[in-house]
Amino acid sequence: MNPSPIAITFVAVLSGAMLFTSCKPSASTAARNKVQAATPEPQVSANEVALRFSLARGSLVMGRYSEAAEKFGKLSLQKAAVQPLLNWITMHEGLAYLLAGKDPEARAAFAKVQERQWTDEGAGAKKLEKFFLTTTTLMVGDEKIPSDAAKDYDKSNHEAFALLLFGLKDWNLEDYENASSFFRQFSSSYMKASEQWIGTDQEIAKLKNLVDHFEEAFAEYLRVTKELDAAQTPEEKKAAVDRAKASRKIIKVLAKMTAELDTRIAEIEPGAMEAIAEKARMANDDAEFDAKALPEAKAKRDALLVQMRFEEAHEAILAPQLHTEKPKEEQERLATRTQWLATFKSTLIDDINTKGYAKPVARKSGPPVEGGVIKADANQLQFRGKPAPAPLAWSEVAPDTLQAMALSFIPDDLVPLLAAHRKWHLGTYLIYAGKIEQGKALATEASKLNAVFEDALPILLEQSSQP
Repeated sequence: MNPSPIAITFVAVLSGAMLFTSCKPSASTAARNKVQAATPEPQVSANEVALRFSLARGSLVMGRYSEAAEKFGKLSLQKAAVQPLLNWITMHEGLAYLLAGKDPEARAAFAKVQERQWTDEGAGAKKLEKFFLTTTTLMVGDEKIPSDAAKDYDKSNHEAFALLLFGLKDWNLEDYENASSFFRQFSSSYMKASEQWIGTDQEIAKLKNLVDHFEEAFAEYLRVTKELDAAQTPEEKKAAVDRAKASRKIIKVLAKMTAELDTRIAEIEPGAMEAIAEKARMANDDAEFDAKALPEAKAKRDALLVQMRFEEAHEAILAPQLHTEKPKEEQERLATRTQWLATFKSTLIDDINTKGYAKPVARKSGPPVEGGVIKADANQLQFRGKPAPAPLAWSEVAPDTLQAMALSFIPDDLVPLLAAHRKWHLGTYLIYAGKIEQGKALATEASKLNAVFEDALPILLEQSSQP
């Protein structure tokens, strides 16, 4: 049978393979050939050979490359597979192995074409024999195929098949520019299917479509692998793996890169998922800790607030090291309000020790203390007199008296920033003591005098009954 446009077309179709690296036939290839020789295939008719060849081509264009390679290999052992069909079957076997990323097996298949005795004496047989030998010589070597090799091949017949093979070889050798040139020339070839061993026009179209997507697939491969490389946290790694999985349907035309991507995913995903699970377990432990620790700290704070031990209350609310966001935010708000109360008290102590307070001090219960306050510290107030009245604990002083004391140290001519400072902290105390409207009014005045308090006002008013 003489070569024809169909032969060319099918070759192109089967060429839809890609990705492969140069190397010599492996021991596994020799072992495979040995097994085939030791286990002869049952012989079938020429018509059955044609049918099986068609089925093998179908497996190839559907992306089942290893399956197709095995079918071609077995079919080449049939005595009814005569030249030139026999060589085309083996060329397709090599193509299928290339598509499967099995480069040594592919080169071994091309080598068999070189070694095989040529028996066809039909018209054009010598030219076809030269095509097989020239093409396979380039395919079994380790060198890249130069772009000018394309000039020796006719794109209108079976010779266009070589352009596809050359592109695949250079692609696997990572000469993508050269490979893309060969692919474009193969895609623009105009051979037509005319003989059964070449394949149908539809099969040729599928192969052209396959190589047309190589560059798109490669760009996607580079993108997802870059994301996998850049991912640092478990969450970033999981997101990168998820995107890589989603991109796999684009990359799958590149068998070797698909295998490499699957390996990367298998390496990254388990560790990322375990780390995420561990973080979830830790987060659960953290949430349980915070759910217990914060209420305990709040209770300690509240008990100290009642005693007007504001500084200690501030330390108490900050004592637990919380881990989850909402409890940490609540802790911070409570700590801020408590610090304002502590500042109110420390400022009042400083003012009393500097200027004194001459008016009577009302108790929360019992008669007022006369004689005026001469000294104050964190625990109590001390009074004038002979003999001097007993010291009075801060927690025993009526809120109205503490308000009057603080206001006495805010004269009308006080520097605005100092006035803002005293009004803000007095307002904080009044809100705590239940004088909410008066406290809000003073805090609002302070916010107009100092922008710092203007920013803090929402925090103070958020829970004005519980500063």
